[in-house]
Amino acid sequence: MGDNLYYLIVTPRFLFLCVLLLPFFIYINPVNAQEGNATVIDGDTLDISGQRIRLHGVDAPELNQVCKINNKNWNCGIEASNFLEKLTADHTIVCIRRDTDRYGRSIATCTVGEIDINATLVANGWAIAYRFYSDDYVLDEAIAQKNTLGIWRGKFITPYNWRRGERWE
Repeated sequence: MGDNLYYLIVTPRFLFLCVLLLPFFIYINPVNAQEGNATVIDGDTLDISGQRIRLHGVDAPELNQVCKINNKNWNCGIEASNFLEKLTADHTIVCIRRDTDRYGRSIATCTVGEIDINATLVANGWAIAYRFYSDDYVLDEAIAQKNTLGIWRGKFITPYNWRRGERWE
């Protein structure tokens, strides 16, 4: 009986602390984080080390999407992608996975330094708040719309409807 055995005494206070700290440990769990240099796939999708990441709560024009300014077509999808490229180029991007979509992509909130990439895209008018999944960026969208930034400079078909086949007549 000379062994020094220590028993963990589980008290209500200990359980409370575990439950309280659990979200913190889940949030910083490396399995939920992706970090590195990003390749831009389109206006709302990145690739970091072979992992496709769809930006949470935002919907950017598709690469082939055409918007209109003064009844003239312009390639808003390419411009949205270019904006994301400028925002992320030569920087370490940190993405925190929130979910996985049906295509196996991580759905994530991403940052470059202290800048929230998702919010920046919407606030500058290069994506809209994807209300079907989140209301996180509705206020950012209102700012872009009020200041006629990005796609709000003209007319556009929502990216969701564009993917469903809606086009200009």
